[in-house]
Amino acid sequence: MPEGDTVYALARRLDAALRGRELTQGDLRVPAHATADLAGLTVLGHVTHGKHLLTRLSGDLTLHTHLKMSGSWTVSSTGRWLPPTVMADARVVLRTEEGPAAYGVVIRNPRGEIVARLRKYIGRATNNVAEYYGLIAALDYAQSNSVRALHIESDSELLVKQMRGQYKVKSADLQPLFERAKKMSQSFASFRINHVYREQNREADALANEAMDEVSGAPRAESGKAKMEKSNSPAGSGAAASAIRVRARFRSGVLYPLEDLNLPDGAEVEIVLRPASRT
Repeated sequence: MPEGDTVYALARRLDAALRGRELTQGDLRVPAHATADLAGLTVLGHVTHGKHLLTRLSGDLTLHTHLKMSGSWTVSSTGRWLPPTVMADARVVLRTEEGPAAYGVVIRNPRGEIVARLRKYIGRATNNVAEYYGLIAALDYAQSNSVRALHIESDSELLVKQMRGQYKVKSADLQPLFERAKKMSQSFASFRINHVYREQNREADALANEAMDEVSGAPRAESGKAKMEKSNSPAGSGAAASAIRVRARFRSGVLYPLEDLNLPDGAEVEIVLRPASRT
């Protein structure tokens, strides 16, 4: 069951992907609003109230969703769609052009044991560019660790078929990445690349989502410890007058504010930690 802090983290991730961007598609797949078209509207941001998620749109419109017991949102990069079995259950589909992108890579040894997890946010790019960045990261890791035989599994059919020579690389953005990946792959005694469905690649997909989470307003505490500082601002001072007080919950190494802070990107704040009384 999604909890309030989980919904807040989701709102920050959706903000990173959608805030300030114009929708090229906006379908509401429920009978009461099936004819509504959100295309052309701009996403202004996301606000949470408990488990309620409010997507603010231009034109004084708000899209109100609730995750209930098992609902979820998925952020997919340009060119990637959810599997048909999942899309059949989708109730809201919002689409934009090029947006935030990241890759996730899970490295396993011949026994199937995980030996490394790689993830990185690469900025605004297409999904295909992110897929190649992930492949190159895996190839680089293998070369650095003297791996001689490498088997890649990717849920990008385009990437797999281009690397196999079944598809031509027509994109100017992908051409240099393809050439680099191809050259690196030829350095191995054995190199194989196969396509798998996205459901079989959930761990890598989760890593990519974590990479985007890390730049979307949910910073992770270093080494699992939070730094505590005592405020020296005297009562009634200008610093105290401009301060705001919010409640937050600490979970799995991340401090989640339980209400919208409305801070500009890059803002630095001082955090004074005090245990909250339970009412």
